[in-house]
This record gives sequence, C-alpha cells and structure tokens, in this order.
Amino acid sequence: MARYLLRPPAAAAAASSHRRNGTTSPRGPVLGLRALASRAGKARPVMAVASEQPAARGKYPKVAAPTTGPIPAAELLAVIQDAARAGAEVIMEAVNKPRNIHYKGVADLVEFCGGPMCWSTRTVSASSGGGAYCNGQKIHVSKTDKVEQSLLVTGFGYEHDDAWVTNINLFKEYTDISRGVRRLGSAAADMSHVALGITEAYWEYRLKPWDMAAGVLIVEEAGGMVSRMDGGEFTVFDRSVLVSNGVVHDQLLDRIGPATEDLKKKGIDFSLWFKPDKYPTDF
Repeated sequence: MARYLLRPPAAAAAASSHRRNGTTSPRGPVLGLRALASRAGKARPVMAVASEQPAARGKYPKVAAPTTGPIPAAELLAVIQDAARAGAEVIMEAVNKPRNIHYKGVADLVEFCGGPMCWSTRTVSASSGGGAYCNGQKIHVSKTDKVEQSLLVTGFGYEHDDAWVTNINLFKEYTDISRGVRRLGSAAADMSHVALGITEAYWEYRLKPWDMAAGVLIVEEAGGMVSRMDGGEFTVFDRSVLVSNGVVHDQLLDRIGPATEDLKKKGIDFSLWFKPDKYPTDF
C-alpha cells in the first residue's frame, strides 16, 4: 500500500513515519499540492491512499452499464428537446382536466390548480345576444349560492380617501366570511373570471368606462348580473360596479349597498363620468 501526504507547497516536505497496528511504517513521498478553497496560510494537509488490494464489497452491489463514451452535442440536445416536449404535453393535459372542487371545511378547499382555460391560455370574447366564449367554448357563471363558498375580487384606486377606506373595510369583512378576496389589477380580467365561473363576484369604485365596457358585456352574456354598488341600474359611465354570478348578488348588496350610500352622504361624487355630446348609449 502506498500513502501520499498532500499539502500546500509552503508546508514542510520532509517525510515522517506513523504508527499503525503497533508497528512503524515509513510514509511515502510528500507531494506539493495547492489546497483548493482554503484560506491563505491555513490550508490543511489531505491524506490520499492508493492500494493494490480490492475494496471490500459493499452491502449493495454497484449496478451500472459500461460507458459508451462522450455523447455528441446534437444527440444530447435532441434528448433535452424530447423531454421538454413531453413535459409540456403532460402540463397542458393537466390544465384541461375538469375542475372538481371539494370542501374540507366551511371555506377550506382541497389545494386545486389548473383546469379548463387556465390562467395564461385564454381568449375571452362576447357579442350582444350571442353569448360569451373562451377559446371558442361557451362559458357560464358559477352556480355557487353562498357568499361563504364564494371567491371574490375587488380593486383599489389611487385616491386614499373615504371610498378607499370603505373598500378596505369591505375587503376585510368579505375576507373573513368568504373563501377569500383577490386583487388582480385588471377590471377586464376580473370580470372575465366571474364569467368563467372561477370567481363569483367583483366590485370596485371609480373605474373608467373603458375599464368596464367589455367585461360587463362578457359577464351579462355568460349569465351574470351587473349593477352599481348601491344596487342601482348600471351604465358604463357610472363610478361603481358590482358584477356577480347573479345568485349571490343580493347577498353582497346587503353590505356593499349601505356602505356606498354612506359614501354618498359624505359627499363622495357618484355622478356619471363626462360623456361627450350626442354620444350614443342606447341601442
């Protein structure tokens, strides 16, 4: 058996002896080797042992095929591409599986992910009287009839005034009693989610007409309901909107309506947004 002491060039190079099994045997030659990943002046020697004796058989035999040598780059790239393609097919197949939602408690869902028309793969459209569609498939609002089992969405404007505070309070209240309240940041997407049956309702103060026009039509064509947040009849020039699957609409207005009326009493402006003269609104 040959033994080599590996240590930095700055260390002494003299050979020494060591005791093993009660006998003294000379050490082999000392190799000057720079220690890697060590602090300057503090590298420690490393003992390397080479033996002509076969290693003891391990508990588990080694199972391996003989090497075939280096893999050509083109062949390796083809393997990677095939793996990526197969992975994408598995993901997309899972995305399009039916949404089967189960409850573990009053508002505790079993950890669902994906489903038909998943987040980043959708094109939603609608025409007056022609229905609402996502990726060519007709869509419809959910049938959930309890706020406690509803997933809700809202949004907040940039003015941190009484209307903003009121909506913060509504957010807190419905977070406590529903499956949750989300803030996604796009009124069109929020309303489309209601139309898809992913969420049950969405409300917000002070949206502009161009924020709401397409989403309102999509919700109505998907079977949902649209009103102002005080319960009044809605136009795209109003300064508040509540859209829902229709079933939970009145339940939401029980709290949202009075809160909005209180804002009116405080002088918050809920008049129509500016409308150009002779602008057609009735068809």
